[in-house]
Formats: sequence, structure tokens, C-alpha cells
Amino acid sequence: MDNREVYLVRHGERMDFNEKKKWDPEWPKRAVSLGLNPQDAPLTERGHSQARETAELIGRNVKNVYTSPFLRCVQTAEAISKSLGCELTRSADLTEWMNPKWFGQEAYDFFEKKHLTPFPPIFAPGLPKIPESRVEAYRKRCKAVLDNLRSRDDDFFPVCLVTHGGFIHHSVEILNSVSIDMVDYADVHRVIV
Repeated sequence: MDNREVYLVRHGERMDFNEKKKWDPEWPKRAVSLGLNPQDAPLTERGHSQARETAELIGRNVKNVYTSPFLRCVQTAEAISKSLGCELTRSADLTEWMNPKWFGQEAYDFFEKKHLTPFPPIFAPGLPKIPESRVEAYRKRCKAVLDNLRSRDDDFFPVCLVTHGGFIHHSVEILNSVSIDMVDYADVHRVIV
């Protein structure tokens, strides 16, 4: 049963966080000045390096990499899939917790158009529903993804899911996993489903 490996990977360091690893209130202005979308921060140079280190850490014959459509996750996943020589697929059900305290309606419209509609959920059809006003909705989505993985045939594995810190936190809690490797900002969990 150990061949049912899933690597849960948090994206690398993102440009909209400051040196204290907190969201930078100056980011929206800085993003516009850089020609970037303030609602979809890319990785820093350090984040790109972390993504490459993550691929080295996994160092396995992963069959597929699935990722949240958020840019920071896609950039992390691209480095991993390129290094490991495997397919990359975006899936809306791996996205960030669509918390109404974090995002306004303009952001939800952007996410719906840019992330959710073009990359429908693979593991939890119909989820996420935005906004996900309660953490229970986010946890339910994490559980649905894990349940889908558990239903897959052995030949689906090993796979890598590139997602967000909250998604990993809830998934690891559900699985009661403690296996973790740090890649500075990013982290990697190897779990068996």
C-alpha cells in the first residue's frame, strides 16, 4: 500500500509577502508598478529556488503534478513537473481558501474568470463554492479531495499536489500525518492515502 504516495507541496515564497512573511499592504501598488496583477502574486526569486529544491527533495518518479491555478502554485508546479519530467494539470479544487475576509467581490470575479472556470475541479467536482465563508467549507473541500484520491487505483500514484498552506494543514490534520520536510518557506508532506 506504500505505493499510494501523495506529495503535498506548498507553493514557494510569494511576492506579496514581506520579510516577516506577512501580507504586504504596499503590494497592490507595487504590483501595478511592476505590471502584475495584485490579486495573483507570483513567486519571488527565492520562491523559484524553493520550487527547484522541492523537486530535488521529492526526487521520485511522480506520474503527475496537480496544482492550484493561483500563479504562485503554477510556477512552483512548473518547476517540479519540468524537473521530474511529468504532466502538469491545474485544478480549481486545490485553490486557496476563498475566505471573504481576505478577498473582495472584484477578486472573486477575477478568480472565477481566471482560475475556476478554465480549470474545473478534478478531485472534488462542484467545489470550491466562492466565497467559502466558513473554514468548515474549506475543510470539507480538503476532505473531498482526499476521499477522491483514496478511491483511485494504485496505478494513479505517486502524485504531487501543489497547493496552499491552509489546504495542506487541513489535509495533514485529516490524515493525521506528521511527515514533513521544509524547503525554507515551502513545505513538503509525503503521505499515503
